[in-house]
Formats: sequence, C-alpha cells, structure tokens
Amino acid sequence: MLRHATRIIGSAIVSSEGSTVGKVHDIFFDEENRTCQHIVADIGHWPGGERVLLPFAAIGEIDENQRRLSVALDKNAVENSPKVSTCVTASEEAQTLLGMFWMWAAPSAPRLPREAAGIIDSEATVGEKEEIEREVLSRLRSAEETLGYHIAAPDGDIGHLKDFLVDSATGQIECLAVNTGNWLLQRNVQIPCTALESIHWADRRVHLSITRDEIRNSPEYDPKQESDSLAE
Repeated sequence: MLRHATRIIGSAIVSSEGSTVGKVHDIFFDEENRTCQHIVADIGHWPGGERVLLPFAAIGEIDENQRRLSVALDKNAVENSPKVSTCVTASEEAQTLLGMFWMWAAPSAPRLPREAAGIIDSEATVGEKEEIEREVLSRLRSAEETLGYHIAAPDGDIGHLKDFLVDSATGQIECLAVNTGNWLLQRNVQIPCTALESIHWADRRVHLSITRDEIRNSPEYDPKQESDSLAE
C-alpha cells in the first residue's frame, strides 16, 4: 500500500508495548535506489530526550488518519537507538554502523556497503574515520528537506515537489506528487519515480526525465485520496 511521506512525518510513534514514544521528525532515503532507510524519531519530550534513528523496516501499521504508526520496538529499544544530529544527511560510515546496529531488528535491510570492511575497524582513530567519511559520498537524504524543491524538466522548470508516495511494505518510493505551480493551470499530478533522474541539493531542484507537457498531463494527484488507490 502506498503511503504519503507528509503524513508519516509528524505521526506519533507507538512502541510494541502500546505506548507513545515520540513522533516522526523526518524520513531518510537512499538517493540512488529511492528507498526509505530510516525514520528520524523525535523523543525530545522526554527529560534529556533527543532525536534517534529507527529502521524503516521496523515500521508496522500506519494509520494516516490518526497520524500514528507502530514500530516493532519497545520503549527501551527506541530510547537506546543511534542518535542523530540536526544535519540532513548521514555519512556512509554512519549508514554502515546503523546497519550493524539494526541487524537484529531488520534482517531484511539492504546489504551493507562494500566499504564496510575498511570502515568498521575498532583500531581506527577518530581522524582516520573522519577522513574516510569525507572520501565516501553519502546517499542518505532527508525527505523533509527535499519537499518543496523545484521540479526541473529537460525543457525548463515547472512547479515543486509536494510529496513522496512510499510503499509501506518495502520502503520504495514509487511516485512523486508534483504541484505544477502555474496559478492559472495549477494541477497536482502523480509522477512515477522512474522519471526521477537526480536531486541537486545546491540549487534545490529535482530533475525529471520527462517534459513539462508530460508532467502537466500526468494523472491527477488528490492528497485526500485513499492511499490504497493511489497506484491504480
């Protein structure tokens, strides 16, 4: 079933014990394979609380209407999850460490990157790890940051990114919701993720492989539409 990223972000997180343990602050996705990898959980309402990373694969039921999602983790596991800073990217080293940390919780998670053997070394100094981190480009990006980016077609810009439509079972981003941005002919349309070529962070643009006319003539996107019918 497809879910709206904008409705996942801000949702209350319910532990396996049934208690509310925080809310979703952001979703980190892999830029290369367009797959959601982690949710950033804001647990700041607890004394000394902060933001932690939870594996997207740990998400269970998602109730978009009630803005609640369950995770297969108890409160203690959430509290002791890897901490995340307020930055919008994560290094390949961090991704590898998180993969190791969550191996028990998400055995179906993607394989660790090839660089893992060279990065995970208990004898490595902080300086060595920082050097590796600088050399390896991160593919982990923030959904919250990307929403609102301008849409760039081969023949010019048109509108902005309104939402991601995510397969809740696999974490795969299947479609983009785009607002065409023209005040006279403004439409919200649904674009298959296969049309996504790249995301340019410096100029805040999402580059698509289809023309402006193809974007304008894409199927209409209704944000109030039930999620299970979005892919039809």
